Order: sequence, then structure tokens, then C-alpha cells
Amino acid sequence: MNRFKIRFGVILAILLTITICSACGPGAEPTPPTPTPTPPSSANQPPEISSLTPAQTQAYPSDMIEIQCNASDADGDTISYEWSTTGGKFTGTGPTVSWVAPEQYGDYTITVIVKDGKGGIAQATVTMSVVRNMDPVISSLVADPVTVLPQGKATITCVASDPDGDILNYSWKASDGSVTGAGNTVTWIAPDREGGFTVTVIVDDGKGGQNAADVSVSVVLTEKTETFTPVSNETGTVSSKGDKDTSRAIAGDDANNIGYHAFWSFNLYSLRGTEVKDAKLTFTMKREPVGEPFHKITGLGGLHIFAVRYEPGQLPNFSPEEYSELHPDIWQLPTVIDVTDLVSKIGQRISVSDRLQIEASFMNQTNGNHIRDYVEWETVTLTVTYAEK
Repeated sequence: MNRFKIRFGVILAILLTITICSACGPGAEPTPPTPTPTPPSSANQPPEISSLTPAQTQAYPSDMIEIQCNASDADGDTISYEWSTTGGKFTGTGPTVSWVAPEQYGDYTITVIVKDGKGGIAQATVTMSVVRNMDPVISSLVADPVTVLPQGKATITCVASDPDGDILNYSWKASDGSVTGAGNTVTWIAPDREGGFTVTVIVDDGKGGQNAADVSVSVVLTEKTETFTPVSNETGTVSSKGDKDTSRAIAGDDANNIGYHAFWSFNLYSLRGTEVKDAKLTFTMKREPVGEPFHKITGLGGLHIFAVRYEPGQLPNFSPEEYSELHPDIWQLPTVIDVTDLVSKIGQRISVSDRLQIEASFMNQTNGNHIRDYVEWETVTLTVTYAEK
């Protein structure tokens, strides 16, 4: 039985081998296996925009704002950029452009379209606002000090701010004098003269906004007041006979019909080079008039006050050179006479002398009535207010 099974298995194997070989045909090669097909390539990928970033989202009219678009393409395609806006205009091309803001205030949309040239596109937008530029605000403008001497200096300080946070520029000018320095604090140098002057600042934010302010500064000379007394050996009385007396000052006549003139001399050399503001002679009487020298009928014809010239160191003759009548026809005792003009010329160095010399005399040397008619002064002083240059 076992032998039968073995023989049958061998015969079956032989038959199977013969069948396979017959199917191949004489000399045929075995058929190789069919390969697995490669899947077709994927479709075109569009570009991608990762950011659209302006340098700032607020602008003033006509401002130029840089805008940058960051984009890429997964396929490595060359990409292009198309920019558009609802207002304003662009300069430049490519991924970075500059947007020039319009003159009108408002919000504007900026759009960029990125293309890969194969139908793939990406788009992004950003909103820009055009706002009104606010002017700078000047909160204070101060001069320190507010009064200076000629060619003196004052520090001028401006405190200003900008509501938009803009950087401020300062421009300075003065009605006279000069300005040195820069920024919000400068130095004003006064001119060489008295007066009131103005320093002006213009604050500019560089974007069309500005503001201005000014401050007043005075140039004043330091004033002094000094009282001068007469030079003793040049002050006194001279008679019509030529007699001179430095112990008293009288004007009029005596019982012998001798006439008298009074003189006062002031040495004003110390006033040279000053600016004289005021100068007044003050007359102080020693006693009431003797007789009636001011009587309009029987008197001596009215008192006259002259500015005269005579040599220093002595009294003059009875009638020296009279070059300016200060007060004519005085019919009562004088008290104060203004001589500012004469003393100013000495201060300005344009007078021929540093002396102010005064004569008091009546129009008539004598009235011939053999009665004493005269006035006598205790003293005459000169008070001068001046400024040193």
C-alpha cells in the first residue's frame, strides 16, 4: 500500500512539470512580474503671504511710509507683486514699496496680490490712516534776567511739547542784538543802546506744524543821582565896578546904584561819557529880597538866568559871554530850573567845557533910586540823574 502512494506522488510531479514546460513553448523565457505604476505629480501650489507690514499705520498728508510684504512659493516658482490702494500712490516695486499718503484725512486700504505665474495667487490687505498733524504747544518762554545793561546777556528758555510726539526744532530771532546757541535755550546779547526789544522763537515739528512766541527784554543803563555844589573860587558876586566877592551871591543894586551879578560854576568832568537823564538847578535864598527888585515899575526889570563861559579858577568879569538864556524875565524868586540839555552835552563830550557856569542878573543894572534892591542866595545846587555806559 505504501509503495503505491509513493509511486503515485512521483508520477503526479512528473506530469505537472511536463505541463508547465509545454505552456512556455520551446525555448521561451519565464514572464517577469508586472511593475507597480508611479502616481502622477501633485497640482501647482499657490504662493503664501506670511506678513504685510507697514513701517507705521498712521501718516500725515504727503508722508511716505514703507510697506514690506513677506511671501514665498512652495513650488519654488518666481513670484511677482501687484500693489493697489484706495488712496495715495506708490513708489517702487517688488516686495517693498513706499506709500505716499494723500492730502485728505481718513482710512485707506492697501492691497498686495502675489502671483507665481502659473495661476497661483495670494492676497493680503492693511489699513492705513491719514491723520491731522497737531501743532507744537509752547507752554512758556522766559528771559532771565528781563532787564540788562547795553551789551549785556539774557538766557532765553522755551518749554514746548508736541501732541504727536514729533521731534521739535527751534528757530530764534531778535528785533535787535544777537542770539547765540541752539535748541530750546539760547543767549541773547543786547545791543549797545537802551530800549525795549523782542526775542522770538518758532517751534517746528518738521511735518508742517509750528507755533511761535516772543518775550520782551529791556536794556536799561544803571541810573545814579548825584548833587553837585559850586566850585567855591569860581562862585560869587561881581559888581559893575569890577569888584569880585566869593563869599556871597547877590543880584541887583545898592544905594550907590552899583549893580551886582551872581555867578555859580559847577565842575562836571565826572559826567563825561554818561547819559544824562535829568539835570536841575535848585536855588535856595538866604533871605527875602531886599527892597523891591521885582517891582514891575520901579524894580530892576525882571531877573534873567544865563549859561555863561569864563575861565576856571576865578570869577569872571561883570558881563561874561552869555551863550544860552535859561530863564528870561523872572518876576519872582526862582526855585528850580531845568538844565538837562546843557548837562547832556557835557555827558556826550560835545560841550566846549566841562563846566556848567550860571549867571543871575536883572535886566537893568540899577534903577537909579539910591535904594538897595537885590536878592541874595544861600546856595545853588545841581542835581543830575545819569546812567553810566
